[in-house]
Amino acid sequence: MWQRSYYEARDHARARGSLRPEHGFPATNFGLGEWLYNQCTAYGDLHPAQQRLLSDIGLTREAVRTARPRRKHMVTHFQRALSSARAYADAHDTLTAATTDTVQDGLKLGQWLANQRSKDRTYRARHGTPSPRALALSAIDPWWNPPWTLDWQRAWHQARTQVRDGHVLDAAAGFPGTGSALATWLTTQCAQYDTLLSDQRDLLARIGLTADTARGAATRPAENEADFVTALGYARAYHAARGTLAAEIDTAHDGFQLGRWLRRQRQRARTDTRLGAPPSAAAKALDRVDPWWCPPWSLAWQRTWQHIHQQVQAGHQLYALHEFRSFAPTERAWLRRQVTRYNDLHPSQQSLLADIGLTDESAHARPLTPYAETALAHARTYKAAHDSLATPYCAVVHDSFPLGSWLARQRLLAQHTKTPYAVHRALTMLDPWWNPPWPYHWHRTYHQAREHHHTGQPASPALQHWTDTQRSLWNVLHPQQQHLLTTIDIHPNP
Repeated sequence: MWQRSYYEARDHARARGSLRPEHGFPATNFGLGEWLYNQCTAYGDLHPAQQRLLSDIGLTREAVRTARPRRKHMVTHFQRALSSARAYADAHDTLTAATTDTVQDGLKLGQWLANQRSKDRTYRARHGTPSPRALALSAIDPWWNPPWTLDWQRAWHQARTQVRDGHVLDAAAGFPGTGSALATWLTTQCAQYDTLLSDQRDLLARIGLTADTARGAATRPAENEADFVTALGYARAYHAARGTLAAEIDTAHDGFQLGRWLRRQRQRARTDTRLGAPPSAAAKALDRVDPWWCPPWSLAWQRTWQHIHQQVQAGHQLYALHEFRSFAPTERAWLRRQVTRYNDLHPSQQSLLADIGLTDESAHARPLTPYAETALAHARTYKAAHDSLATPYCAVVHDSFPLGSWLARQRLLAQHTKTPYAVHRALTMLDPWWNPPWPYHWHRTYHQAREHHHTGQPASPALQHWTDTQRSLWNVLHPQQQHLLTTIDIHPNP
């Protein structure tokens, strides 16, 4: 990253002729200017080669002492952007109508506003109050960064514009003359009125939608009994084809807007749950179609589960070991996340995962592959010959099989899992200390000392020094290390 920023600075210096640190690196973008100033302030801590590279673009030891930050320039830029925002709001009566490609007075205002919203959310999370810049923008448009979606705010402004033009929002008649999309949005606000934030209700009141008018709104399609039966038929047909009702919001089935209808049903069901009301007849009917049509987790999770469930039913094998290599990359990543977060999942999610063969235990085990069986056969033969799996080095080859490197990989894998894999359990049965909790170098040296002890060979000076070290450091050794040492007559110093 340092090198990339340096190349950007080098290209800028070649194009502009000088970086001018004494003036706060004018004409550089904010990120580059900040990076250059940080290099100047930390110049003495840089690697000599980094200092030479900076000298090549004019930032010598003498030049960096004169460096100034770009704060003054950024203030100027913000004031210019604020003026553009004010001009845009004067023309459109809102700042939320600006999309990311909106340009005002030569400034990419839409992108700049998106950046300011992101910075304000971070600032609020840290300090609990809006930033000074956010307050300046709030003076132009109080709802430039609302706590709800920008789409909601844009739809509200569209409705307010019609009201200001003399249009009356007739909720009882289904909002005639407002256009299909806006009428749908207004009807949805009436249906969800009790779940809206107080500020949203205040805004709706400004355009004539109060609690009373919301209750008197016209019934939407598929809300009376006859239309619900029709919509339920579409839901059954969709479930029969897809195996789930976790449909995307824009899903249409045989011309019926099933996704939007299901969303409305979920909103009602969740409102009933929040208020402690019993499940409605509509919710019970949908439960009979799909028990997980309105899950307490995300619909995206449910859709992915259903897709994998269908593959498993079709004969697709689900092997864990954190790999799931037979699945597509996105599904593989999803399955790995379920393994990692298994204990944090909802009990019903764990039950659904069990239906596809992914339990807490199976998530960390899989049938031994032919390669693993071959490796274990070599490990058994090596253990029978050497009475241990403590190979002296990773490059050990046993009958043309790279046993040393294979065991090293298994030890590394075992360190990153809480539940042992099947192959690791088999290795533990062969040698309880194939993967000891102490440094493996110690274990190899122990087996060298053990071999000298059993054969009666004199110990080398290095091995004798190791033995003396174990006696002097006895109290800091693992209890099992102490036990292993006593089996070869190594005891603590008196």
